Amino acid sequence: MNNRVGVIGCGNIAQVYLEDFEKSYRRQITVAACADIVPEKARETAEKYGVPKACTPEELVRLPEVDIVLNLTVPAVHNSINRMALEAGKHVYCEKPLALSLEDAKVTLDLAKKKGLRVACAPDTILGPAIQTSRKLLDDGWIGTPFAASTNITGWGPETWHPNPGFFYQYGGGPLLDMGPYAVAALVNLFGPMKRMQCIATKALDERMIYSDPRKGERIPVEVPTHYSGSAQMANGVVVGMTMSFDTWKSSLPPLEIYGTEGTLQVPHPADFAGKIRLYRANGIIDELEGRGAVEEKDRWYEIPAILGGSVGNRRGIGVADLAAAIRQGRPHRTGEDFILHCTEILLSFDQAVKDGGAYEFTTVCKRPERMPTGLEIGQVD
Repeated sequence: MNNRVGVIGCGNIAQVYLEDFEKSYRRQITVAACADIVPEKARETAEKYGVPKACTPEELVRLPEVDIVLNLTVPAVHNSINRMALEAGKHVYCEKPLALSLEDAKVTLDLAKKKGLRVACAPDTILGPAIQTSRKLLDDGWIGTPFAASTNITGWGPETWHPNPGFFYQYGGGPLLDMGPYAVAALVNLFGPMKRMQCIATKALDERMIYSDPRKGERIPVEVPTHYSGSAQMANGVVVGMTMSFDTWKSSLPPLEIYGTEGTLQVPHPADFAGKIRLYRANGIIDELEGRGAVEEKDRWYEIPAILGGSVGNRRGIGVADLAAAIRQGRPHRTGEDFILHCTEILLSFDQAVKDGGAYEFTTVCKRPERMPTGLEIGQVD
């Protein structure tokens, strides 16, 4: 069937996936089982969402009624869970990041290839209306030739809302591997592979106070950088400035803005599936400067409607639905192996560039994922 999913990891993000499966993808995805290292969490999750079976991760990967393992564990164990699932003959969809080293990512993807299985990875926000519409605008030349971009994924850390925020400040966490994947996946989807990058990083605090229940009042150590400032050049020549931070209470920096020879494109936050897409075109100013008369709305920003239909809310799970459809149809999935390997190298390159103090040259490449067809409704991927 290739659409029967087993969920490993029943924390916060699992609740989002399971709600969206029910809301948007019930015709494409069947959740057959859920598992967690804490048995009570698996049982509670199964009961809450009507999942037929709750079990251990080791039991789940052996279930014949599971085709795809959805790995929603903490980043430190993504690699081991992915390999366990592949060894058991299951396709894998992993929450970001795929792995904490490029070598681990390559070994996982080599194992999948050897076994004739597929691996996909979050974020799937690149398949939502915001990024897909923005990509079409770029491809159709609405801002001329893009030459630069700025992405700023900033905010204060998750200790203000997450029930168990400690892992965000340990190896495998931080703004880079938590929020960075959204920016990186969006950039590669919009422009293609990255060629080189440089970065500096710091952290504002050595420990954090938890403000959310049930651990409110505890202090947690900060073991990783929490503010990154980088610059990169894409293979197509576009130059990108990047900020990723858990240390900013408030900012007016654009989450993603793209500059072209004929205009500017403001893209919604890369972690969102939808939002306001704003386009500024320079033709009005050019008409005035070249003597073709006054243009009253020359400074106007145009709000662009999305090319995909349906709700503007969360679409978490569209990547899993795309993977399942791709397996059935025998086509590449849109978050394919080369794409996720390159995105993984980009994410890991930040710390390497900080350590080396110079430019990091990328060793992997990929093609841009295929665009979603125009006019799809929520729940559709083809």
